[in-house]
Amino acid sequence: MIFKSNKKVLELLGAHFSKVHECYSLFDDFMMAYYDDDAEAKKCYECLDRLEKEADNLRTNIVEELMSGKLLPGTRSEILKLSGMIDTVANRAQDVARQIVLEHVVLPTEFEDDLVTMAHITLDQLEKLMNVVQMLFESYETLVSDQSVIDEVRDFESEVDKIENKLILLTFQMDIGLAEKNHIKYFIRQIANVSDHLENIADEIQIMMVFRKV
Repeated sequence: MIFKSNKKVLELLGAHFSKVHECYSLFDDFMMAYYDDDAEAKKCYECLDRLEKEADNLRTNIVEELMSGKLLPGTRSEILKLSGMIDTVANRAQDVARQIVLEHVVLPTEFEDDLVTMAHITLDQLEKLMNVVQMLFESYETLVSDQSVIDEVRDFESEVDKIENKLILLTFQMDIGLAEKNHIKYFIRQIANVSDHLENIADEIQIMMVFRKV
């Protein structure tokens, strides 16, 4: 595809996407540590904060390389949009972890398994999306002829959505104040929103493919 015309951009994109994956993998670790080990959770957050800044630096390098390269304007626009959307995954993971740590957020202990499962599923979804991105770069015609891998990204989002709705329903059945219920709902949705965003990236890739179809 178009990315093969600029090897340096492709290398930077690969490095950036790998860094974003590292970020969310650490968020997954953070959620596992959250209920059991405050010190470990804080350590995960601090490492995640550092990696998110590294991801931002890599995206800046992509922008600089595009400015000095010879790719067509439409191609540069696609790359910028895709890298920006993927960078948002790291930003959101960092933001949720930061709020939980700094605000000493207390989520119901009975939600532990489901919240950790949501993070696990989202990590699997991210890895599936990375497969889509790799196909976009390296085997475009295969992706065009069989887009089932994009549907698989959407399937993961549906799994997360079911857990999110279940937890919100349980939250509003609790004998606690409305403000506390809304506070819990906010963090459930923040965790689930990463999966929604990954689905949006998959949708955007499919739109790019439609517009590039001759």
